[in-house]
This record gives sequence, C-alpha cells and structure tokens, in this order.
Amino acid sequence: MNLSGATLTDPVAFARLLALVEEMGSRASRLVLEITERMALAELPRVMPAVEALRSRGVGLALDDFGTGVSSLYLLRHLSPDCVKVDRVFVRNVTSHAEDRGIVRSVVELCHSWGREVVAEGVEDAETLQLLRQMGVDYAQGYFFGRPAPDEELLGG
Repeated sequence: MNLSGATLTDPVAFARLLALVEEMGSRASRLVLEITERMALAELPRVMPAVEALRSRGVGLALDDFGTGVSSLYLLRHLSPDCVKVDRVFVRNVTSHAEDRGIVRSVVELCHSWGREVVAEGVEDAETLQLLRQMGVDYAQGYFFGRPAPDEELLGG
C-alpha cells in the first residue's frame, strides 16, 4: 500500500492509520507500506518515528522508486526497509543496456547482503523477467503480469 508523506507526518492522518493497523491485529504483519525514496529523504526526521511505530506493530516497509532520488545508502541503513523496489527506469532497458544491468545487479547484491528483498518495477516481457530472475531479484511487477483494472473487474463484480 502506497503512503503519502502527509499520512506519515500529519498527526491526525497518522492516528487514523495506526487505528486501522490496530484493528488488523496479527494480520498487520501481512501489510507492507510503501514510501518513496524522495519523500523519505525529504522528511526523514519526521518519518522515522512513524516508521518505528508501524514496525513495532508488525507492519512491513518498502522503499519505492529506488534509484530515482539520491539513492542514499544512509537512507537504506536508517530506514531499514524490508524490501527495495528498483524503479522501472532501470528495469525497462536491463536487457539492452549494460549500465542498467550493472545498476540492478548492484542493488540486488547490496540489498541481499543486508537481508533485504528486491522488487523490480516495470517488467514488460518474459526476456526481462528471465534476466531479473538470473540476477536474483525476489519479486517483479509490471504490465507483463497484468494491466491496471477497475476494482469491479478485479473483484469479479
């Protein structure tokens, strides 16, 4: 689930989020909240207490759009996300550009060495998926798996 900076930094919005997490009880451990790299860097001192409060309730954290901001190792260390989502800007050309391959491979190796999982965003074909699997990417998402659809269509209603 994507989170905005306002949800984490606004006391009223964050209180609502915490109440929802509390209602989930033990199921909260199945929830992974995504925050973007840019937002986390811009608001790190204000975001950290919120992240710690959510983690203490079992909620997972994903760092979204990794590689499009400053790609700070400081941020990876201090936020300590459960997974890092490599942005599609690097994934879409991974089969044809050695530089993008090197970036993705490096992110995978770094994250795995710290015990983090890696999600590749923007996978659009089988060739890309195969290469990402060879590199050790844990999960992939993108149009190769399905296009966005209205709730009614997804839920069969």
